[in-house]
Amino acid sequence: MGVIRAVLTLLVTALPAWAGDAGHFRCQGALPDWTLSLGGEKARLAFDGRDMAMTVDVATRAEGRDFPRAAALLAGPEDDHDTAIILLDTAECTAGGETWPMRGSLLTQIGNRAVLLAGCCQPAR
Repeated sequence: MGVIRAVLTLLVTALPAWAGDAGHFRCQGALPDWTLSLGGEKARLAFDGRDMAMTVDVATRAEGRDFPRAAALLAGPEDDHDTAIILLDTAECTAGGETWPMRGSLLTQIGNRAVLLAGCCQPAR
């Protein structure tokens, strides 16, 4: 197991859980392009030429507040058990000429290289 995957796994197991449901959000970013859809306990991440179905392993929010929120995502064996952590916060964000109500930061990896992606998010309809 690579160092990055080990660190992400440690972060995943250290987060306190809340109901295993990350909520329903849609996120996107550019340079590089990526999209993430969160739907309760399921997620889909498209990045680096891959489209991965993931499960929400752990979801949490700031103590005593609704935001910021964090969710740890795990892919299945077909995607090398890749991991990602999404941090969502209520801060206006602009992407693709649109103004979104939230900002998202996604920590993931390409092979053994950590990648931090920035983008915008909104509640899914």
